[in-house]
Amino acid sequence: MLILTFGLLLFLQLFPLGYSAERSSQMKTQAIFLAQEKVEEIMASPYQNVALGTITESGLPSPFQLFSRQTSITLVKADLTESASDVGLKKIRVVVSWQAGLKLLPKQVELMTLIINQ
Repeated sequence: MLILTFGLLLFLQLFPLGYSAERSSQMKTQAIFLAQEKVEEIMASPYQNVALGTITESGLPSPFQLFSRQTSITLVKADLTESASDVGLKKIRVVVSWQAGLKLLPKQVELMTLIINQ
């Protein structure tokens, strides 16, 4: 009986860890989809219409209200360093953040891509 009780207690302690790992994976997947969505939205626009700057979206619509998204668009040179003039390359950087777990640790995913003026 003692072994059965010990085994049951061990199982009950492991269950929340498994749930936490599953929830963390789910949140990260949603964050990646939100970042990809923004990248695709920007890339659907002609190069000239992609405005430079940074936009922060906090409190995204339901069911994504736990996430915030920051999008930065900058001019870059061929070596990917920032540029003051337009040489036909823009860097898109999207960071999606959220609070994870009971300790509310900040988590984030980041996607970067380039668009070229054709």
